[in-house]
Amino acid sequence: MFDALRIATSGMQAAQLRLHAASQNIANVNSIGSLPNAVGTQQRREPYTPVTVTQSSVQGGGVRAELRTVEEPFVETYSPSSVFADQRGMVAAPNVDLAKEMTDVVAAEMSFKANAMVARAAYQMFDSLLSAMDSRDDRKRLRYV
Repeated sequence: MFDALRIATSGMQAAQLRLHAASQNIANVNSIGSLPNAVGTQQRREPYTPVTVTQSSVQGGGVRAELRTVEEPFVETYSPSSVFADQRGMVAAPNVDLAKEMTDVVAAEMSFKANAMVARAAYQMFDSLLSAMDSRDDRKRLRYV
């Protein structure tokens, strides 16, 4: 039963991290900056670097989730009026796919709910076991403390 709680907790933490990454990427989708080695820019700024979550199995059950930057963090975008534009009018825009990010938000929510249900079921099994072992009625006063 405690294994089920540990596994469900790791799943909820991974879902929370996925939601954090997606919300961070969505919030910064328009955070443009200068292209590396750009010539002729009025100002220089690094563009936002999107993140993703990688998950791996843990021996004994559960998952380990880590934030990582995406491999191709920006795409060249034409924006000649930007102060970050180079001579060609190009800027670096975050390589964020809003459809994928919104899908990740929904998947993270569903994953969190599923793992919460597993945790609740494990708690209820443990509670039932304690009730069966305890023939006295005084335990009911301490229930769900």
